[in-house]
Amino acid sequence: MILVVGPNLSIDQTVAVPRLEVGSIHRVPEILKLAGGKGTNLARALRALGEEPLLIGFAGGAAGAQLRAYLAADGITARLVSTQGETRACFSIADEATGAQTEFYEAGPVVSAAEVDALLAVAEASLVEWPRPAQTWVALTGSLPRGVPTDLYAQLLARTHLHGARVLLDARGPTLEAGLAAGPALLKINRGELVGVAGRSLPTAAAVAEAAGATVRLEAGAAAVITLGAAGAVVVSAAGRWLITPPVGLPILSPVGSGDATAAGLLAGVRRGLPLLGAARLGVAAGTANALRLGAARFTATEAAALVAHCQIAEWGKERAQWQRALS
Repeated sequence: MILVVGPNLSIDQTVAVPRLEVGSIHRVPEILKLAGGKGTNLARALRALGEEPLLIGFAGGAAGAQLRAYLAADGITARLVSTQGETRACFSIADEATGAQTEFYEAGPVVSAAEVDALLAVAEASLVEWPRPAQTWVALTGSLPRGVPTDLYAQLLARTHLHGARVLLDARGPTLEAGLAAGPALLKINRGELVGVAGRSLPTAAAVAEAAGATVRLEAGAAAVITLGAAGAVVVSAAGRWLITPPVGLPILSPVGSGDATAAGLLAGVRRGLPLLGAARLGVAAGTANALRLGAARFTATEAAALVAHCQIAEWGKERAQWQRALS
């Protein structure tokens, strides 16, 4: 079982235009509207890969009611804590001419202490319900709404370990730092988020691998998968370091949600017993498949599976040109 805790959910609106021109009117046939936020994207991607996740987060107001309806339509089981504040909205514009993505993310509602306590209680109750904790993964993912303490994920990580379950952590800034200090986890973040922890630029995959190795508590059995956008991902564990690169020349439409799809492939793989490197390869394939469609996590398991064999692996110390190539 995979429990996904993603507090800052949203209504996502995505549109593709032939060419984005600032200051102009763009007439579009439709705007794609989905339940969004990293937690929802991860849950939807897990569903696409054949898993049955349980999503926990906040929902409030009329937008929250719409969020619940979208989740139900996607077949995502959710236990959402109602808030006085309105669920946020996010808007993305895909420029088909350049491949660039322009995004507008609302901050989200201010959440009360009582609402935070309710979310912690729901997560705790969900953990207790599962009879085989060793087979349970808990994904802690996304930004936190205003009013939520920075150490929320650290609290949840500690509680998860008490129940014998395992954790995937995908966060940024102080929330990420608090989570890393709370105990071992499978880390899935992007290069920019690692830069924030490392405090320096990471221009190559080699620099990313070195920074990740210094950041993650590998001696505690943890590991890290750092996504690099179109360049793939770096995998770091006590057993070694690897660079996984996706196939080139694909018709990329929108990268929104690709990091979450990568996390889904990674989680699905380790839950099914794949070794870390194999699970990360599935993750990169899922993230790539996601980018070929408009809207987050709308790919299929077949599309992801078809890309796995085309994701190349370079081991640390070999194929040095790939490791030292500048990242965009």
